[in-house]
Amino acid sequence: MTTRVPISKEVAAEVLIAHDRTCCVCGERGKRVQIHHIDENPSNNDPQNLAVLCFDCHNETQIEGGFGRSLDATQVTRYRDEWVERVAEIKKQADEILLQKQVGIIAAATNTNEWRQPGLLEMSAYIESIPETMERAYGLAQAEWKKGATASVTQATYQVTALAERLWVGLASWYRPNHFGETEPAKYVSEYISGRYNLRHALMEPNGPGTGGSMIRPMIAYGVLLDVQALIVLTVRMMVGFSELASKINLDDWQDRFRKATSSYSQ
Repeated sequence: MTTRVPISKEVAAEVLIAHDRTCCVCGERGKRVQIHHIDENPSNNDPQNLAVLCFDCHNETQIEGGFGRSLDATQVTRYRDEWVERVAEIKKQADEILLQKQVGIIAAATNTNEWRQPGLLEMSAYIESIPETMERAYGLAQAEWKKGATASVTQATYQVTALAERLWVGLASWYRPNHFGETEPAKYVSEYISGRYNLRHALMEPNGPGTGGSMIRPMIAYGVLLDVQALIVLTVRMMVGFSELASKINLDDWQDRFRKATSSYSQ
């Protein structure tokens, strides 16, 4: 029997973030996931041998009842590669919506080795631009939301949430490295969002995971988007309320603009 070698925290975080903490086979957010060894060698922790699967899809990789597995290594690898590419594309699209100054702020939040607190003008300009950025993201998602198809609505909402996630990472650059539970802001908010999906699935599926059917997916996706938006508003309120940013930003005006920018969701 091959000895299992624990996956390091660094590798696990890298794999989970690349997969957006989501199963690469079914792509359904909020399901409990685990890191799967594609070659079934638990000592081979090379990232190229790892894929994130939900418990249901992981069962499909097993041989049960004398029948061949439904998901072999080749299939899992293909699903993994396509999903990681899709996640990267969503994040790229989010970055393309962001203004250049915003991308700079976000880069500062992810490069903890060279952290410097943004200046008041730099951070206030970033905060002031957030409502307009969210308004643009909502505008781009409208076409898919109006289609009404479950998959289209859900995927469009995922993309807006990805942008909101990136915006919060930028806000986190105001704080020192490891300020949020000794972890990078991107990992912190990724775990936060994963937890919100888990909670909403649990609340909306009282009879257990998967019992709510596909129709609740866009509802859960939109609920999580609201959660992330609430996190952005709370963070801005705390930043402005407890720092010199209060002299640069009219918080009531900012909150009103943010509310209007994020009120156009429709199905």
